[in-house]
Amino acid sequence: MPTLPDLQTLKTRPMLTTYLLGMVEVESILAAQRRLIFELEETGEVALILCEHELALTIGRSGSRAHISPDDDELKIDGLKPKWVPRGGGCWLHQPGQVAGYLVGSLSVLADSVEEFLELLESAILRVMADFDVPATGEANHAGLYVGGKRVAALGVSVLRDMVHYGFLLNVGPYMRPFEQLDEPGPDDSRALRQTSMEAVRVRPVSPARLRSRLIEEFRDTFQLEPGPVFTESSGFSPLPEVVNRHVNS
Repeated sequence: MPTLPDLQTLKTRPMLTTYLLGMVEVESILAAQRRLIFELEETGEVALILCEHELALTIGRSGSRAHISPDDDELKIDGLKPKWVPRGGGCWLHQPGQVAGYLVGSLSVLADSVEEFLELLESAILRVMADFDVPATGEANHAGLYVGGKRVAALGVSVLRDMVHYGFLLNVGPYMRPFEQLDEPGPDDSRALRQTSMEAVRVRPVSPARLRSRLIEEFRDTFQLEPGPVFTESSGFSPLPEVVNRHVNS
């Protein structure tokens, strides 16, 4: 009599839907995440948003206003207003030349714990950077990835009703001077945090299309997700019309 296959092996993994949104306001992405949390809670699928942001400043749970050097008036001159957000990590300075990634899905599907999820997230990004000759390493608290003691990527997540969201901010080739406004402790707390970028480490440009393609592939493989649709500027349709129509199809 033939052996019946294990029911677990018959389970299909969730599908990954990816949104390549170009330049998007931070506020719009926060709204998109809130919507995705409720939608994906029902479907059991997973979504990845990859985008860039104009100059903005967000502060996570381990951040502090004391980690920002300019006073409020000086920040206003640059058009910056710090926004407190419920993710892990400290102060994130968003600007063009970065890739911001937001992974939204059920924690119980993606990993056995928040700690394991962060380890998987970190390892996926490390493998992508290694493909671009950027030998980054992680730290014990999983709050960032570093090259030579300088942070090249920030990591931070939040969990709401078992739904994980937020993700990472990767310095590809941003203008580095604005980071001087931050005065955070470094990974060993003995000196101020310094920043670098993939292009500074490589001393040559990074192909944006190849980088995003590798991130999508690595997230699929790392979290064992089935390939799903990828919505780009030319898609003409997206389940997130209030974000995509405004920022991609305009």
